[in-house]
Amino acid sequence: MSIDKSLVLSKSPDPNKIILKSFDNSKNTALMSVTQVAKTTSEGVVPVEIVTIELLPDEAPNHVSEIKKLINGGYYNGIIFHRVMDLGDGYIAQTGDLISVGFKIEGTIKAEFSSLPFDRGTVAMARASDPDSATTQFFFTMDSIPRLNGEYTIFGKVTDGMSFIDLIERGSPSATPDKIVSMAMMIFEQSGTLNYSKLDDIIIGTGSNSTLRGLNGSDLYLISNLQAENSSISIVDSGGIIQIPDNTYIDNILFTSDAIRFTFSENREVTINNADKYIYNLGGNITAGDQGTNITFLEMAEIFEINDVLSISGSEIGIADMYII
Repeated sequence: MSIDKSLVLSKSPDPNKIILKSFDNSKNTALMSVTQVAKTTSEGVVPVEIVTIELLPDEAPNHVSEIKKLINGGYYNGIIFHRVMDLGDGYIAQTGDLISVGFKIEGTIKAEFSSLPFDRGTVAMARASDPDSATTQFFFTMDSIPRLNGEYTIFGKVTDGMSFIDLIERGSPSATPDKIVSMAMMIFEQSGTLNYSKLDDIIIGTGSNSTLRGLNGSDLYLISNLQAENSSISIVDSGGIIQIPDNTYIDNILFTSDAIRFTFSENREVTINNADKYIYNLGGNITAGDQGTNITFLEMAEIFEINDVLSISGSEIGIADMYII
């Protein structure tokens, strides 16, 4: 073996390096357009602004499921903010009263309290005194209100447009309340084949179920946990550089004589076709300027304990449960 695998693989992450991690959460992102009565223009036009809300199914799966059904059914369109007030230690803006517009509510949602704090921009379910009495009403915290921690179910957070929530007309309700013009889930689109230029491109794998296809240049493909969870990427090129940054967890790796299939954490799968044509840069990060270590396909197979990879007639599984360092 021409390289010591302990220099590029470890059973534990490097505490001095970040774990490059992100995901496409658009399937759990709601877009809410709201009127802004508080800042009506001189022409009498009421502006409409967009608020982006990230829903949190890991924290409150049943609440998120019900809220999505109501959003997708258009039930929140036209609903006013009926309670915008100071609780004594911070303001909230409450909406979602579907009974007032004739919607029949059947059943309640069992509480899903979590350890998340009620910071500014938190989105939570309103309820009566019974912890399991939430139905359709929810509220935004316009300030940090710690005394609410653990008392109400948090199902989302505002990621953009909080300044528009701040401008919602105060009152219970006010004489001219602001309202939700429309509320919709962001469309989650899975990427198709991405074709790049004839230059030396930098291609960062982030999409879901996509084929990354290079052209004539010497392309660099960064594969990591920036890829969406539970998704697969296939790289098709005549060669280039495959870069895997520090602290990328290898859950499984499969070799053939001319291909590699990586499985990273949360079932992120990447298949490298023509794998013997690439240089593998381990521990590098083009986005952070880290150099990493370059190795060949043969060396890549050897550090994962696959010998004579070019002679494999089928496929072999390499060692796993390892981190790139």
